[in-house]
Amino acid sequence: MGLDIPGLPPPPHSLQNPPKALAFMKGSSLKKYDLDELIGQLDECVDATDGKVVFMFQGEEFSFTPDYRLSDADQKKFQEVSGEDFVATAHLLMGKKEYERFVKTGGNGLMFHLLMLKTSEKVRKFSFVDPS
Repeated sequence: MGLDIPGLPPPPHSLQNPPKALAFMKGSSLKKYDLDELIGQLDECVDATDGKVVFMFQGEEFSFTPDYRLSDADQKKFQEVSGEDFVATAHLLMGKKEYERFVKTGGNGLMFHLLMLKTSEKVRKFSFVDPS
C-alpha cells in the first residue's frame, strides 16, 4: 500500500524492497563492526602508541591519554571540565605528575588545549571520511 501523490514520483523504496539501511527489517544480517579495529584506527589517526599520544615540548617528551580511551568515570570528569578548565583537562589526560613536569618546562593549560584542538581536528577528519 503506497501513498500516491499526483505530480510526485513514487518513493525510491518500499518495505518489500528496502534500502540496505533498512535491511534489518527483513531479517537479513547486519555488518558487524570490529571495535578493536576502530579504536586502532583512531589511535593511528592521532598517532597514539599503547593508548598514549606522545608529543614534544622544549626538547622533552610528554604523553596523554586520548579522551576516547578514558574510563567511564574519567569520561564524566572530562565532559565536566573540557572546554572550560584547560588545566583540569590537562591534569585528567596527562596525569598530575606529567602535567607538573610539562609546566616546569614552560607549558601551561592553554598550550595543552591547543594540542587537544589539533588531535580533535584529526579525529573529526577521520570520522567524516567518505569510505566510498
